[in-house]
Amino acid sequence: MKQIPSSATQGFDPDTNTLIREQGTLMTNLADVYALESALTLAGQDGTADVFTMGKSSACALLRDACALGAKGLFLINDPLFAGSDTFVTAKILAAAIKHEGSYDLILCGRRTLDGETGQVGGQLAAVLEVPCVTNVIRLEQSGERAIRCTRLLEETRQMVETDFPAVVTVCEGVEEVGHPRLPSLRGIRAAGHAQIKRITNETLQLNPGSVGLAGSFTRVEQTFLLAAGRRRCKPEPNLENGVARLLTLIESMRIGGEER
Repeated sequence: MKQIPSSATQGFDPDTNTLIREQGTLMTNLADVYALESALTLAGQDGTADVFTMGKSSACALLRDACALGAKGLFLINDPLFAGSDTFVTAKILAAAIKHEGSYDLILCGRRTLDGETGQVGGQLAAVLEVPCVTNVIRLEQSGERAIRCTRLLEETRQMVETDFPAVVTVCEGVEEVGHPRLPSLRGIRAAGHAQIKRITNETLQLNPGSVGLAGSFTRVEQTFLLAAGRRRCKPEPNLENGVARLLTLIESMRIGGEER
């Protein structure tokens, strides 16, 4: 699970083009909330759901919220060396932490984060762990003792996929089939207040410092900016051919990657 900015006015570090997470307020990524709901539903009475988050100490609030809902193991992956990691390095760090803490039948992720919008970490995590991955899932059902049946949301249809454990599944947000995220109970809130959170650092994982964080990332953010919607004055064109010609000229004048789009 991940904390993300709750406002588009979040500040950026001008040197690294990364978010300054100390500024503004943070919220739990919505797709991750639905992934947690799916995990808790599958766990039921016989299983357990653990939560991993990578971030600063402020992410402890996310973990305590998850505990109040029913999560058991709470893990904060936190080390200055990990700052600025791209999606692949993030997946590598998550995989190392998951391997260190034990063997899991199923790893559920949100299908994307609203701040990055790449949707890459789940698939990359599965690749690093060398396990199957099912993406864009809106429904999960256990199939026998060692398999999971998933319904995927595609552009024009739905697809049912079954895979053996262990596996990684990325869950869609805001879809009725997933189930509306539950509310915490009073007992859960009380338990979350004194729950133990395990902090995982690179001293634990022993990853090469040059392979994590900005130093180990394959991608760099070259520019960050707020996209402002503007208006242009357009004169109505009653003639169809002239209107099409004007529209084509306008489209050709728009620059991809510049200030105008």
